[in-house]
Amino acid sequence: MNKLIIGDESGVLEEEIIKRICLKHSMMGCSCEACSNFRKGTNPDVLFLDVMDKESVKAKTFRQNLDSFYSTSKNMSKSKVMVIQDIDKLSIVCQNILLKYIEDYNDVVSLVATTRNEDKVLTTVKSRMVVTRCDDVLNYEEFEEYCMKKCIGESELYYSLTGGKLSAIDVVGKYLNLWKKIIKLLPVKEEANKIFEVLHLVKEKDKESFGEKELEQKEALFNLMNNVFFERLLIKKTAKPQGYVDNCTWSTKELVNNIEMISNEKQRLNQNYKTKELVEFLIILLNRNEMEV
Repeated sequence: MNKLIIGDESGVLEEEIIKRICLKHSMMGCSCEACSNFRKGTNPDVLFLDVMDKESVKAKTFRQNLDSFYSTSKNMSKSKVMVIQDIDKLSIVCQNILLKYIEDYNDVVSLVATTRNEDKVLTTVKSRMVVTRCDDVLNYEEFEEYCMKKCIGESELYYSLTGGKLSAIDVVGKYLNLWKKIIKLLPVKEEANKIFEVLHLVKEKDKESFGEKELEQKEALFNLMNNVFFERLLIKKTAKPQGYVDNCTWSTKELVNNIEMISNEKQRLNQNYKTKELVEFLIILLNRNEMEV
């Protein structure tokens, strides 16, 4: 999944890179080979393209740099990542060259770019990236305070769905009952397949099909599934009070792998992610047994 970060990228840029290269479920502070080498500046799977270097942004050199990076296999990371800070400073010619690589090699390299001037980023380039506005994303404490001021209840659920993204509140808020049904179904492996009905993914050409919803809704679904499985994993790994009954029927190993699968698939989300892709992913996610993990 290609990402465009608009605004102050402090703290966000590194997190987005780690998500894409980490071999251990995108955890910040990870010590896996990919993350360790990235922090040392020695991970060959991460390329920072310097837009201030006049030579490297000449069309011919720019194309050669992209050719070199996109044509080689990943070395030690989950995927290869090209980072372009201040992408708006690229010429229109270079942005069009970049567009061709994004379209042809989307499954090979993830692009993470930043800008403080989105008007100078070509619409065609921006449309192929998931946009995050940094001034729009809050941590949980800030998000909870915002919800209190706006008299928005269930702030914890909203945060789980939006990841703290304020602009997504109204969009995900339309389907609160849907999210609550999914939260009840997912922990019980034998019941999880019922979410196909809840998401209207059973009948062909269903006008209510979740696969045709806005990108923010799909992001919310993936956020929610990840959080449900992660919370259940934590419960399985911690001591429980006497009498506590855990209704989760996924094994610890299955939960870990579910989280990893969701993280990987979420990177593929874009405006063109349709019903067929969502259905195929959910079938694989919800119907594997532990022997297949």
